[in-house]
Amino acid sequence: MATRQARTTTVALGNGSEAKAHVSDHPDQDARVVIERDGERWAFGVDGREAELETTTEAGDVLDLPEPPAWAETVLWEIGLSLRDDE
Repeated sequence: MATRQARTTTVALGNGSEAKAHVSDHPDQDARVVIERDGERWAFGVDGREAELETTTEAGDVLDLPEPPAWAETVLWEIGLSLRDDE
């Protein structure tokens, strides 16, 4: 089985701010994307061109994950993905 290379992309968010998106293989999905900015970490599973939030450092011990911030959605868009809409 061929394996894809992991890659990291830096996305400029304006006002001198930036975020890093780490894209890697995942055994149960097309890929996994971890976005990091200012100590926050948001991890998404990817199927096709849609990303679904799996974990975040901003969730604490809650069962329901918070909505990803707008800057995380911008990073997903910049790397060619959209946030999965569950509604």
